[in-house]
Amino acid sequence: MLRSIFVLFVALFSSQVLAHPDHSLGETAHSFYHAIFWIAFAAVVVKGISWYRNRKNQKQD
Repeated sequence: MLRSIFVLFVALFSSQVLAHPDHSLGETAHSFYHAIFWIAFAAVVVKGISWYRNRKNQKQD
């Protein structure tokens, strides 16, 4: 689990470094990259909240 989280962070932040120094991706690709990033971020947050609620309900039973 920890290894997969580490790989996710490395991939995420290394790709952000490529996207940000001088916007070398071009404006359209840069905007697309940000849209994908925020969609993935929202999905992780929703999944985390769902996991937390399930865990909390299992402890109550």
